[in-house]
Amino acid sequence: LRSAGLEIVDVIEGARVPIIKCRHRVEVLDLGERKDDQSFEVDISFCNEVAYYNSRLLRAYADFDFRVAAVCRLVKLWAKRRK
Repeated sequence: LRSAGLEIVDVIEGARVPIIKCRHRVEVLDLGERKDDQSFEVDISFCNEVAYYNSRLLRAYADFDFRVAAVCRLVKLWAKRRK
């Protein structure tokens, strides 16, 4: 994972479904040639077919209507800040 540019933030081995929490940093150049670092977090799970099918279903919804992706991001942000 590190060779792919992912920083491992946490490993949750004791969960019902093991999860690796990672962060990916990206350098972004704006029009003024200023570099800005941005990052996004990724959770990788193993042997979790339900999550796979849920992701595919959300993708199908987003392909059907572009507003679904924005609502999903909003709900995810709300849930994360609520913790």
